[in-house]
Amino acid sequence: MISKQKCTNCKHFSKHYEKTSNDRFVYTGGGSCKNYDVPWHESFANIIAETACNKWEQAETQTVDLNECIEDIIKTMKQRLDDIYALIRTDEQNPDE
Repeated sequence: MISKQKCTNCKHFSKHYEKTSNDRFVYTGGGSCKNYDVPWHESFANIIAETACNKWEQAETQTVDLNECIEDIIKTMKQRLDDIYALIRTDEQNPDE
């Protein structure tokens, strides 16, 4: 499938995320160009207009990034669960404290 060339599907585009109160990251809908050969004012105009400059290159599939993100989240969850388990075990061993 051929997609329309625009900044948001370019390999140089970096999405901006915001951290929520429950430690989740949500895409803000914005982003920036990481190709430093493109002047910032040109990349900004292209992002707003949903067009692309002559440095546009097809982004790799988002699935790889999503899988890495999910893997990192699972690792963080495991660490937090291990910490909770250690606290519970400590409380069970020292019930008088």
